[in-house]
Amino acid sequence: MLMNEADNLVKDIIIKKMKLEQEGKHPRLVLLGKKEHKILEKEWIESVASLPWGDTLEFELQRRAENRSEIFLGDGSLCGLWVVRVDTIQGFEVR
Repeated sequence: MLMNEADNLVKDIIIKKMKLEQEGKHPRLVLLGKKEHKILEKEWIESVASLPWGDTLEFELQRRAENRSEIFLGDGSLCGLWVVRVDTIQGFEVR
C-alpha cells in the first residue's frame, strides 16, 4: 500500500513522539501549521466528540464558535496527542 502525504506526516509525528518518550518526556500536544492541519484534517484527526468527556468539550467548542479566538483546543486528537492548529509555525511540533 502506498503511503500518502497525510500518512507520512503522521508517521513523522509518531516518530517524534516516541523519541520524546524514550527521553523520559510525556508529550501530550501536537502543534500543526495551517498546511499540515489541512493535510491531516479529514483522514487522521479524531473528532473531539470521540474523546472521553468529548461531548462536554464539543458543546463548549460549539458554544464558542462565534469567537474562535477563545478556543484553546483544536479539532480533537491524533495518536494520543491533543491537536492545536497554530499560525506561528510551519510543519509541526510535538510537546
